[in-house]
Amino acid sequence: NRSVPATPRPPTIAEFAASFWKYLHKPDATYRSWGSPGKTAVLNTDGSHGAFGRTFLNELADRNLRQLPIGSVLVREEYDADGQALRNISVMYRSKATNPKNGNWYWMLYQPNGKLARTPREQGNREMAGRIGVCIECHRHAAGNDFVFLNDRSVPGAPKAPGTP
Repeated sequence: NRSVPATPRPPTIAEFAASFWKYLHKPDATYRSWGSPGKTAVLNTDGSHGAFGRTFLNELADRNLRQLPIGSVLVREEYDADGQALRNISVMYRSKATNPKNGNWYWMLYQPNGKLARTPREQGNREMAGRIGVCIECHRHAAGNDFVFLNDRSVPGAPKAPGTP
């Protein structure tokens, strides 16, 4: 009578989000020490991510902004109209085979305290992590079919590809 070794179960959405939050806040390398296309708050014209925001890129994304590879992490701090009060922290994590139809992006929306934001009660009060429809629907309109607006030439302040005016 041989026992079969237990297969570790995958983490729940909440467990993964909690571990990712810890990763973003490592004492020796918090996401705020990562690269940022703009160190100051910039106006977000459509308001979907707050009136003001600041985006940080992990090293992999920062080196490859035009072709964000698997392992890229983008973190956007979202502020209210005063530009001071942190409203949310949005995360895009490109992970192999997460969602090939939608660029393999895994989405998370955190409250400032590190807890996952939730959809409104009338939309099921679900954790906002994983394949978030509202994120996908908006980001599918990004140029280049990469689901990222930050590297689109049409976005004011977006970096330009080498050799372009």
